Amino acid sequence: MKKYTIPILFILLVLTPVSHSYTVGTPSAKLPPAFSSYAPDAGAADQGVTDTGAVTLKNLVDEIGTSKSATIIFSHTGAGNTTTYTLTTSEIIPSNITTYIEPGAIIDGAGTLTINGSFDPDLAQCFGSSITVAFGSGVIEKAYPQWYGAKGDGVTDDTVAIQAAIDSLPSTGGTVFFKIGTYKVTAPLTFPIVGGEINDIRIQGESSGLANGGATNPLGTRFDSYIDGGALFDLYTDTPDCFNVQFRDFEAYDREGTGTNYGIYADEFKAGCIIENVGFKAFTTAVKIVSFCFYSKFDRVSAFYSRGYGMQLEGCNGLLLNRIQCSNGLSDGLYLQATTTHLREVTVLNSWFENNAGKGVVITSPGTMIIYAPNVMGCYFEGNGDTDLWIGGKASYLVTGGMVSGNHFETNTAHVSIVVGYARNLAVIGNNCSAYESNRTIYSTQCEDCLFMSNYSHASATIGTDVPVGNIVLDAKSNLGYRIKNYWSLDIYTLANDATPSVAAGNKFLTGGTTTITDFDDGVEGQEIIVIAEHSLDITDGTNIFLSGSTTWTMTATDTLSLICKADNKWYEIARSDSGA
Repeated sequence: MKKYTIPILFILLVLTPVSHSYTVGTPSAKLPPAFSSYAPDAGAADQGVTDTGAVTLKNLVDEIGTSKSATIIFSHTGAGNTTTYTLTTSEIIPSNITTYIEPGAIIDGAGTLTINGSFDPDLAQCFGSSITVAFGSGVIEKAYPQWYGAKGDGVTDDTVAIQAAIDSLPSTGGTVFFKIGTYKVTAPLTFPIVGGEINDIRIQGESSGLANGGATNPLGTRFDSYIDGGALFDLYTDTPDCFNVQFRDFEAYDREGTGTNYGIYADEFKAGCIIENVGFKAFTTAVKIVSFCFYSKFDRVSAFYSRGYGMQLEGCNGLLLNRIQCSNGLSDGLYLQATTTHLREVTVLNSWFENNAGKGVVITSPGTMIIYAPNVMGCYFEGNGDTDLWIGGKASYLVTGGMVSGNHFETNTAHVSIVVGYARNLAVIGNNCSAYESNRTIYSTQCEDCLFMSNYSHASATIGTDVPVGNIVLDAKSNLGYRIKNYWSLDIYTLANDATPSVAAGNKFLTGGTTTITDFDDGVEGQEIIVIAEHSLDITDGTNIFLSGSTTWTMTATDTLSLICKADNKWYEIARSDSGA
């Protein structure tokens, strides 16, 4: 039998795994053609120039070329915590070269490093504070501020690192991702503007950390803003148009508490802009959009303890606000305004407005712009200033169409639940108003062809000769409005002791005295009322009230009379009960 002798060295070479194939120096033709790894010399004075005394990044990029697949590894070779590679002259790494930066290795300097090939480092600092990094389109899915030295510990100033991560995104946009932590910011964060636009940039937290009522969960992504006069996220400077700019899953807290400070400040929020699952605390205004807010969406956005408006949005068009909350602010909770352009098709759904010193929600046009089809549905209001929901302008019929429906107003101060002004064809339907005795439920002024239907009020105040309370009030210029089967509390109101008492409060009334009644004021077409006699008094037939038998009826105590108001604003008997018959 023939014996073969295999060298022990050969066996060791075969069985030992190789993690990297490093070549220090000029690439050799002896390396495998399909894959090669190269390491520049950390001691080179400038990685961006050709150096005959040391291997630089430029040496390697030039030698590899643009067709051969290769990896350039910035290794951590020093004895200390970091190994720094200095790049003073800008350099571009082409798409065929993968860049890998080992933990502990850092590239820094005054130059710009453009990376067009694969890049997937560990979540550790790999760039210094001086270098400018630019990624080509499609190179990275997310940029992390940790690559630039962010700590997220609430103590370290992470402003420069976060700004560097934003600036590194390609011109086609991208995501800056924030791991759970608290990021201290001391200057406004700005966004790259290309052709007058900010496009496709996403600020993404790992978790908002918000619990019910705005309490902070430490296991979330949070920004602590120490900016005195400015915006945490500044999209307003140079007034760019914003498209597909998105903010998700974080909390922001204004720690400065002075100056005019905003959470997000933009001139124009246009198609595809989204704010979702984001909470703001103690800013002057959480979100302020100055000129236009078109076809954008706010979902689960909260503004707590705002020192001005909770959110201020102007020129809205096709805007959806769903599950937002504005609470405990020093002014109006949500302020929507048509200033330089019409406000169209704004919908506020399933939202909460509580304990704001001003109004809960304001939808207004202070000039001549028109508000088309505003919708407020399924929202909760409690403890706001003089008005929970205000919809109106300051000229004839500036509100056209729209619906206010399914809202709950838990009123606990002397104010109005809903105010509608200068509106046409607006429907106010199915709202529940828990008004206190001194409150009006719904007040309209100068409205035309508006529908007030199936609203419910718990108010139980007596109607006097002054303004009715606990009800819908239509002023003299709103006489074309309609109130159909609005349901007030089970309490029975008391009429004023005069010849033409108002019945605006509801549909069940006790007589207020013995004065002969010749008409019932403030009725609307379709309104039905029941009058229960507490006294002996006459109901006059023939002019404004038409009774069965066409004769005046003398009611005595416990008699009842049912009437309906027709389009001519006159009352017609439906039924009566005569205790003396």
